[in-house]
Amino acid sequence: MKTFVLLLALVSVTVFFGCTDMVKDNIWDLINQTGNQDKPEETTVVEEEADIIELKTWFFTSGVPNNIIKVKHPNENVIFEYKANNGRFYYATNDGYFVKNLSVPSGGELSWQPSSGKPVNNDFVEIVVKLEESIIGYAVIGIVQQSHVNHDAVVIKSVLFPQIDGKNQNISEDYVKAAIEKVKEEAMNVGHGEPIETELVELSRWNPAFSYNPNSILMKYSDENVLFNCSVDNGYFIKTVSHDASKHVSLRSGDEIFWRPEGVEYAYIEIALEFEKNIVGYAVIEVIRYSPRVLESVVFRKANGEYQNISEEYMKTAIERIKKRNI
Repeated sequence: MKTFVLLLALVSVTVFFGCTDMVKDNIWDLINQTGNQDKPEETTVVEEEADIIELKTWFFTSGVPNNIIKVKHPNENVIFEYKANNGRFYYATNDGYFVKNLSVPSGGELSWQPSSGKPVNNDFVEIVVKLEESIIGYAVIGIVQQSHVNHDAVVIKSVLFPQIDGKNQNISEDYVKAAIEKVKEEAMNVGHGEPIETELVELSRWNPAFSYNPNSILMKYSDENVLFNCSVDNGYFIKTVSHDASKHVSLRSGDEIFWRPEGVEYAYIEIALEFEKNIVGYAVIEVIRYSPRVLESVVFRKANGEYQNISEEYMKTAIERIKKRNI
């Protein structure tokens, strides 16, 4: 299984100190010498997650641009500055059809492509969002090679800096550059945590002919303290003990639930394994006319004997990519 390790994005609200404690103390000493007793205020940067990136047609096409990265913002004056680390963008310019850096307005889109003659296993696309002279957001996209002609992409982080008291925040180029590098570094520094394929569920009696507890899903994992949080988009679950119908249930290893259709005979069943607040692994089951198929079932390696800090956002993104590949 080729897995592009994309770790969790930065938290939605980040506090950034514009100088180190040592530098601040030196400034404070200088201010004291001049008789000013008011210590300078620390600068706070506020970020909010934003839906400003749309990924389209990430598969091989003939005669039609693929690997599209579209940008969007309600203000048509907003500009998005694209930068490809290893790949390039297809765009008709005076200097040629391929560029590594380009600015486009809201609603614009570029086609990412691997560099000529150079295989690109992994790549990042950085996007800085600007309004006039102000930086108002940024995004980081991760790209992985799936085959010799296909690549896949995922938005690792996409944020805007909201106005404070009706004014744009004073965001520096250095701050955004450091924030983007941190996202990329965290995304690449979990090689030890790449998911391992593991049998987490056992499916049995998936046939309408079974009248006694058909469509069984049995949870399986070595750590009995791990919770299996199960959800389904179509149909519902029941337990043999309560027979209460629910779309969301929490179980432990050795527990069994039963899926029931509700008007349709297809569904996606998502199972997240959690220990305390850590994501341990996940499984995705596709059901079509009572025929189930485990699309993916993985756990994350422990780091230094401890479960890794895998975010729910990372897991959800991975699950959506799995489902998208099977549409």
